[in-house]
Amino acid sequence: MLRTPPHRGRRRGIARTFQNVELFRSMTVLDNVLVGSAHTDSTVPWRRRARRAMEVLDYVGIADVAGRPAPSAVRT
Repeated sequence: MLRTPPHRGRRRGIARTFQNVELFRSMTVLDNVLVGSAHTDSTVPWRRRARRAMEVLDYVGIADVAGRPAPSAVRT
């Protein structure tokens, strides 16, 4: 895979996973989730991705902070 162009890997259902788990500090929690979905769901309309992102945030119990800036939503 090291010499395979990214578009060929995607055609085979293989995607990159970025290991950096830093938040985009100037964005909301929801926006941070949407950034990740843009790479895997680029053909899906934005509203549908946003709805799915909210479902995921609800599933993990943080839908209530979706509109907050990411750094202020971190729970310790």
